[in-house]
Amino acid sequence: MKRHDYILNELKKNDVDRPFLCQQLDRSHSYVSLRFNGKGSFTLEEAYRIMELANVPPENIYRAFPPGGIPATARQQKPRLRIVSYERRRA
Repeated sequence: MKRHDYILNELKKNDVDRPFLCQQLDRSHSYVSLRFNGKGSFTLEEAYRIMELANVPPENIYRAFPPGGIPATARQQKPRLRIVSYERRRA
C-alpha cells in the first residue's frame, strides 16, 4: 500500500487532478507532491480542503491522512527483541 492511498483514490474518483488541487491549495506542484510522498506534512487547513475536494467527511481524517501517510493496517510490525537469559553453569 502506498502513502495516502485512500485520499488519492478519493481525489481520482472525484476527478480532481494534481494541477487543480495545487490551484485550490494555492501551492506549487512540487509542494503538493513532496507532501504526498512523505517529505513534509500538509497543514490542517490544507488537509480539510483536500478532503472537501475529495468529498471525504471530516470524521474520516484518520483514513485520509493517517500518521506517516500509511494506514495502521498496512504498516509492518517491528520485530520485537527477545531477551533470553542463560544461567551460567558452574563446574
